[in-house]
Amino acid sequence: PVADGLLQSLSAARAPHHTLVCFPYAGGNAVNFRALAAELERDGFAVEAVELPGHDFSGVGEEMPDVPELARRVADEILERVTTPVLIWGHCAGAAAALETARLLEEAGRTVERVFLGALLLPDAGELRAEIAEASQADTATLLSRLRAGNAYVELDALKPERAEVVGRAYRHDVVSSDRHLARVREDGERYRLDAPVDVVVAADDPTTAGYAAAHGDWKTVSDRITLRELARGGHYFISARPAETADVVRGACTPPGRQA
Repeated sequence: PVADGLLQSLSAARAPHHTLVCFPYAGGNAVNFRALAAELERDGFAVEAVELPGHDFSGVGEEMPDVPELARRVADEILERVTTPVLIWGHCAGAAAALETARLLEEAGRTVERVFLGALLLPDAGELRAEIAEASQADTATLLSRLRAGNAYVELDALKPERAEVVGRAYRHDVVSSDRHLARVREDGERYRLDAPVDVVVAADDPTTAGYAAAHGDWKTVSDRITLRELARGGHYFISARPAETADVVRGACTPPGRQA
């Protein structure tokens, strides 16, 4: 693998039948998928999560790529390293890079078996512009309080100021970069369409996806095959709060080779 690879292996599944590649939420890290990986490892899934440049405390000052560049790097790494059928998960802001990575893989002739979009509905162009402006102008304390309210970072209160600054800066970058890409998708959906089916995964108690029963259909902008998968609870960060139920969604959506569907 390339020395500056972004994929971090989270499972040690032997002879895996699928590889799930995961993009974290805004300000997040590969480790956010560790509990999900532990659940899936038992069933023969390899799990790789993207360690976003500039998001780790040891990588302060590292340039944070925008969605097209991030997706290009991850797609290249998948083409080089991953030999099993590919599944891709993007959680909230991570959905933008997940979709673009899937598109680049398909462009390169690699089939993507399924894309999972966790905890995100597709906003309209006006909502995206407003969120970009708000995130760009918000100070770090405001952004950190938002993360704290959602229980994304239970250790936030214990972070030293310089570390909190890293998290806040990464969160701002991820929201702005993701929303800019989704705005391009809204403007030119045909260019960004996928052959792969897309599963929209939500928790019923996540206020950020209220109205999902109807609104999840907006993702038909990117794929003809959209399926809604609902968890009874788990909040916005259900990949960590309900890893077993999240793993059930992944298992239920794909059939390992050699098994009856």
